[in-house]
Amino acid sequence: MAKPAKKHLKIFLSSPGDVADEREIAVKVIEALGKRPSYRGKVELECVRWDDPNVALPMGSRHAPQPYVDEWIGTADRCDLTLVILWSRLGTEFEDENGVEHASGTMKEFNDALKGQTDPWVFAKNQPPQIKPADPHYDELNAEYQRLRDVLYGPKATIHPNNRYETLEEFERELASKLEEWL
Repeated sequence: MAKPAKKHLKIFLSSPGDVADEREIAVKVIEALGKRPSYRGKVELECVRWDDPNVALPMGSRHAPQPYVDEWIGTADRCDLTLVILWSRLGTEFEDENGVEHASGTMKEFNDALKGQTDPWVFAKNQPPQIKPADPHYDELNAEYQRLRDVLYGPKATIHPNNRYETLEEFERELASKLEEWL
């Protein structure tokens, strides 16, 4: 009997820089699932992310980083699943090479995913950020948090964080469970 063809699934990882621990956990979970005996030889999982240490991402200085990310690692709409992780910020606003304004790289990736085959999974940390009034960047950090809250919970919310978590352990458990069910 012929061996079934291996399925190659690409999972796009999108987030601003405030959830580095969650990004590491997501990569660990994806890699561990791909090594499980029940999936070995049947499913190959690839985590597509801008911070992959095995990919040297060339970036010029003419544009914001996002167009370079899109060019070198690809866009979320070309992946089988997109994971968006949010906590205290949405990311940096930028204008792309065509003059189109984007609320952030994360928002662009979310919108790119909507053009693809699947609805993005949005995970939101259910903990207030640790912003201290004495911090010299307090106003900027607080404004960034409010901007994220408006996108998630405001009257014109564009993202619905249906996967909420309190701790890193809970995030890891929930992500692993949902990915296993998805596979």
